[in-house]
Amino acid sequence: MDSISRNPSFIYRDPGVYPVRYTVSGPDGSDEIVREGYITVTATARPPVARFSQDTRFGPAPLTVRFTDRSQGDPTGYLWTFGDGATSPEINPVHTYTSPGLYRVSLTVTSDGGSSTSRGFVVVRRSWGPF
Repeated sequence: MDSISRNPSFIYRDPGVYPVRYTVSGPDGSDEIVREGYITVTATARPPVARFSQDTRFGPAPLTVRFTDRSQGDPTGYLWTFGDGATSPEINPVHTYTSPGLYRVSLTVTSDGGSSTSRGFVVVRRSWGPF
């Protein structure tokens, strides 16, 4: 980039290491200074996108549900909440619900770029037992 501005600015779009060249010109000539590797631009990490599936949403107590992470963006951390007070840091947990109710499930994934949460539910009905 060339500029005759006293305070030039430039937006670097690509990660890399860039030199800076200063040239000062006047009536008596010019002088130049080059600084190699003066500016380092790093890529901005994007947050992951949380997604999951589960093998069932409805059933009688006790109900065992297998949750599968389907997140995008290479998460490095996982936190599942199952709606009954239990949590898990596992990638693909299995959880058993022992009491009837509507349970709100969430998966929060994290990385250097941030975090994202996805939500779902499980409905556990009363087990009627043998007739």
